Amino acid sequence: MERLPEELIVQICEFCDHASLKNARLVDSRWNAASTPATFEHFYMGVFGSGVEKLGNLAESPLSKHVKTFTIYSEVLPNWSKTAWQKAIDFRPPFSQWLPPVKVEVARELATLNWAQFSSQQSLREYNLAEKYESLPRHSFNDDDLERGFSRYQECVRDQANWRKQVRYLAFKEYFARLPNLIEARVECTTPFVGRTNQWPVWRALRRHILVGPDDWMYSTDFQDENYSYLSGHAAMSLLEAVAYRASFSGTKQLTSLYVHSSHVAPYHDLMEEAFGRFQWFAPRNSYIHQLQEAFRHLTRIYLHVPHATISDRLEPGAVAKETMTFLRQARQVQSLDLRYGDDELSPDDDASQLEVLFLDGSENVLWPDIKHLALATNIPAEILVGFLRNHSKTLESLELRDMLVRNVDLALAQIPKVVELRHVYVEQLWDDNAEDTGTSVHHLCVLSRGTDFDDPYEQAVKSYLLGQKSMLPVIERDGGFGDVVDWEEEDDPP
Repeated sequence: MERLPEELIVQICEFCDHASLKNARLVDSRWNAASTPATFEHFYMGVFGSGVEKLGNLAESPLSKHVKTFTIYSEVLPNWSKTAWQKAIDFRPPFSQWLPPVKVEVARELATLNWAQFSSQQSLREYNLAEKYESLPRHSFNDDDLERGFSRYQECVRDQANWRKQVRYLAFKEYFARLPNLIEARVECTTPFVGRTNQWPVWRALRRHILVGPDDWMYSTDFQDENYSYLSGHAAMSLLEAVAYRASFSGTKQLTSLYVHSSHVAPYHDLMEEAFGRFQWFAPRNSYIHQLQEAFRHLTRIYLHVPHATISDRLEPGAVAKETMTFLRQARQVQSLDLRYGDDELSPDDDASQLEVLFLDGSENVLWPDIKHLALATNIPAEILVGFLRNHSKTLESLELRDMLVRNVDLALAQIPKVVELRHVYVEQLWDDNAEDTGTSVHHLCVLSRGTDFDDPYEQAVKSYLLGQKSMLPVIERDGGFGDVVDWEEEDDPP
């Protein structure tokens, strides 16, 4: 070990996970020097006072120079009773890990029986492995373990509820501003179908004490209390405050990348209204919103995503869309924008302002003079989209469109290579008003349901056309979105 050249040690550290990097720091001085930058490169925290304390300790340490990426998780612990909390505890192995060795064991067991008339898959279904998994004990904690766990759990619930009340976010933004080489800030929420979120940073360590994690309440619909919407928005609002506060120091390195993946869809000024109700000595709200806008002024990469699979309150239809447009208008230096805001989440009221207004402005004026990559999953009419692309064609090189109502799909697809020369393109599920109507049913509401990366002559031909490699666009097929509208009435909302 002592004879390994330092450059080889550095390469080894590049392939280590975080736990291994922490262990490597303890080997000797050379391993410490090689592993320390990667160990502290990414800082994670939740909306907890303990996270602020750890951030403060790091910010005041020479190790703060290594932090380049910061992530805060927006999850809010459900305020469960002890009975509900204990029922949610689940330390069984993931089904995907438990299943393979059990299938081997079952196959051996079945081999000794006279099941020749069944296929192996039928035999496994007969054995009901899902039921066998459900019968596993969910944990092995004793009464003392459970008592300590529930006590710690209650402390964490109170801690989150007091985040703004105890003005922890003020210390948070002070510490955040002291990370000298920070370039990316992220808000992330756990959502269904993303894997075992209990093993994510912060939650993996916290779960050892409170015995539950996001996987244990994510699929439940009865855990929310009246403060859920207010509390879950703290992560994003506090981070934007911190980014804007950091931008106010001329000698501080500015962030260039912002990633907000949050299930909270209430506008920030509603959250501020709550804060002003508690702290009357704050500056006027409009001034405070203006400060948040400063968080976007220096950004070159922006990712804003409200996932579909969320549990969120919808407050003031259109307010979030207006707020988002205000923020994005400040981002004049942006080079990469990934905007995945479905109008259903942002603005259920059809008469309220939608994000298409921002792109209408961009079709008449150059909104982002340096933009190179644009990824959208928000409804924009074809004419506005084409106008925007034409107006930003000097810099735009990459375009991705997903799950969007563009109304006139044929126009959008036909015009894209005529107004902008792209190096990369991806299109999936563009929804169209021009659907086949039989009077009682509407069929084939979207095109390219498999996406333009699908390995089939049709999708590849569309992609080649969009990249300007072919002169003729194939006949566009309405190949997705079957729906029956026989029960839809004009005065009723669609089901």
